[in-house]
Order: sequence, then structure tokens, then C-alpha cells
Amino acid sequence: MQYLVKRNGIYYFRVAIPLYLRPYFGNKTEYITSFLTKRFDTAKNRAKIYSIIFNAIKKAWKMNLRRALGAYAFKSQGGQKYQRA
Repeated sequence: MQYLVKRNGIYYFRVAIPLYLRPYFGNKTEYITSFLTKRFDTAKNRAKIYSIIFNAIKKAWKMNLRRALGAYAFKSQGGQKYQRA
């Protein structure tokens, strides 16, 4: 998977944030979060879900739904990845 990174035996989700979405992510250039697992199959399944969500966010922005995105932000807090901002 293109978004899956392994560091010290633990899998992470890592994606570059496009310029047009950076204001919604605190002007960060990339989003990285740990899956807290050493199992490839578990990490692969989680990465699929995360990539679907991230692609939906990009598509929503391109469809001019910027106001809907303003209410949500990615959070990197162990297990709670998508919370209201």
C-alpha cells in the first residue's frame, strides 16, 4: 500500500496533504498516525479505510464543499482519528 510505512516494527499511515487542504490540517505538509500494530494484514485494512476517507475529503473539497470540511479535522490521538474540531 502506498500510504503504509513501517518504523521500528510498527505500521503507520502517512499521506502528503495537498496545498489546497493544508489550512484544514493546521498547515501541515503530511499526515502521519500510528496504527499501533505490527501485523501487516491489520495495518493494510486500516490503511484502506484511511485512504478512502482521505480521498473523500479531497473529492468533497473539489466539489466545492469546503464549508462541510471546516467542521472536521484529523486528530492523532490513539484510536480517535476523526473527531469534531
